[in-house]
Amino acid sequence: MRNFCGLEVGRDLLYISRDDIVGMERKQTTIIHLIERSLSIHGMKEVEMPAKIGIHPKENTFIHAMPAYIQEHQACGIKWAAGFPENRELYGLPQITALLTLNDPETGLPVAVMDASWITTVRTAAVTAVAARYLSNTNSETFGMIGCGEVGRKHVEFIANVLPKLKKIFIYDVSPQAMERLIQEIQPQMEVEIIQAASMEEVVKSSLIVASATVITEQPRPQIKDEWIRKGQTILLCDLHTLYEDKTMKKADKYFVDSIEQNKLFQEYGYYPAGIPTINGELGEVVAGLKKGREHENELVIGNNIGMAVEDIMVGKAIFEAAANQGIGQTLKL
Repeated sequence: MRNFCGLEVGRDLLYISRDDIVGMERKQTTIIHLIERSLSIHGMKEVEMPAKIGIHPKENTFIHAMPAYIQEHQACGIKWAAGFPENRELYGLPQITALLTLNDPETGLPVAVMDASWITTVRTAAVTAVAARYLSNTNSETFGMIGCGEVGRKHVEFIANVLPKLKKIFIYDVSPQAMERLIQEIQPQMEVEIIQAASMEEVVKSSLIVASATVITEQPRPQIKDEWIRKGQTILLCDLHTLYEDKTMKKADKYFVDSIEQNKLFQEYGYYPAGIPTINGELGEVVAGLKKGREHENELVIGNNIGMAVEDIMVGKAIFEAAANQGIGQTLKL
């Protein structure tokens, strides 16, 4: 009988719930390190990861299948992730949900099933943090966050880990309550001042680095004017081109994506009706030292990160190993 992290392969399956995962203690820097390594592995093409495919049951919704195999970490599996923007308003349910299955790379048998909503949230924020480390001005003192949902909140928590000179974080959300809640719950944990902005314009004009994590729509709905953007800024996207004018995306001195293959697939789906800007490379190539990121202070650099399975599987494997070692989760019989 084969044993994998204490489980009998083919007989045992570890189920790790959302509460199990949230309750496990871990450092933000550990997550950032895992994501930085996963990006480097992807940049060096040392991962098997086909582009995510998906179905779209309703307008502006998606359910994506995201598989990956990371030989270095003997980690393989798939995340099944959904984005339904109206969930919270209609049903009191999260907008983003996900389930992750890990397999034993030796036999192919499943060894774990876990909620992946938390994984999706933290890995997205960690990717932005890594992108800020490699694409922004190292002396950046201001960071702007548009969108104060779960993903935006994690951005605010994570970003100070990679910006040593950070002094102010400007936030904006269409919901004043979301901004107030973020400040009430996160400000006591941080020395960096969090400022509630009155508009997206204030965030963009006040911040050297601007990140956004809002609803992804099938067609861009520009709300950020090109005239607000200036040289030297770094724009980091978790929501495609939804908020920006096409001319802003195409005037960047450098435009990076996490996965060229996946972005081309998204273009086929219709998410980039005006076309994708000239791509200077993948973020992982910059992290791996294969391509240069920001080279001058006055460059306008844009990073478009739509999320990759290699990130999810890397974090999922670490959670699985910790849960198995600590006796967390429920062992089920196959």
